[in-house]
Amino acid sequence: MSTPLQPVVALLVSAAVLLMGNGLLSVLLPVRAGLDAFSQLDIGIMGSAYFLGLVIGCLVSPGIIARVGHIRAFAAFAAVATVTPLCHAIFPLPPVWWLLRALTGLCFAGLFMGIESWLNAASDRENRGRVLAAYTMLNLTVTTVGMQLSGLFPARGFELFSLVAVLYSLAAVPVSLTRTVAPTPPRRSRLRLVWLIGVSPAAVLACLFTGMVNGAFWTLGPTYAHAAGLGFEEVALFLSAAVLGGALAQWPVGLSSDRLGRRPVAALVSAAAALAGLGLV
Repeated sequence: MSTPLQPVVALLVSAAVLLMGNGLLSVLLPVRAGLDAFSQLDIGIMGSAYFLGLVIGCLVSPGIIARVGHIRAFAAFAAVATVTPLCHAIFPLPPVWWLLRALTGLCFAGLFMGIESWLNAASDRENRGRVLAAYTMLNLTVTTVGMQLSGLFPARGFELFSLVAVLYSLAAVPVSLTRTVAPTPPRRSRLRLVWLIGVSPAAVLACLFTGMVNGAFWTLGPTYAHAAGLGFEEVALFLSAAVLGGALAQWPVGLSSDRLGRRPVAALVSAAAALAGLGLV
């Protein structure tokens, strides 16, 4: 019997390998930057550069996907992303790392856009919540696994950067070899924020505030945890706990959104997140 996930198994495997590498890199970079005597400002700019790259990637990726299709775009973005961890190890200089993080963000914007638009096209109104919940659960779980890989080799060495590059490269294989037909590339269209707000103002606001919270947490969370007295391994566990908690919540939240509606479930989850955040202060 087929399941909603059967048509996108190869895509989910690629996403899992890719995000495992990204989880490892998210722990490795701040630690290595500290060991290389980067200032807190340098590390903060490095985090901001990644999100700037995401923004730029959101603007340029649709045209690339529309021109060459989902599979080729995924392979190209993964190939470019593979270069960045290797260059981090070769050139341990703050300005170079800022540029590399921006490039990584751009590539991941394209990768995320390709993955999520493919998932959206492969699902329907009845099962979309469950499909996206399964993807997000996988995303968060393998990110946690990637974070724990940071203990395999010393942070000062080249090995962990090489491992990230290996994972990024392998991520392109399942998608490139899948027999599943990729979605028809969308026609290029310009970004119309006013129109988007008019279509779903609640969704736009939710995305805006979620992005602000995520950006602050992933940029400042490790620094905050370290300042609170946590060691490196404890900081990794702190971040992993946050990711794992999100993963465990995805399936019930997705199922509830299919049955109860998106808005009430989003409101309840937002309230729960706010209360949890207050507990950390």
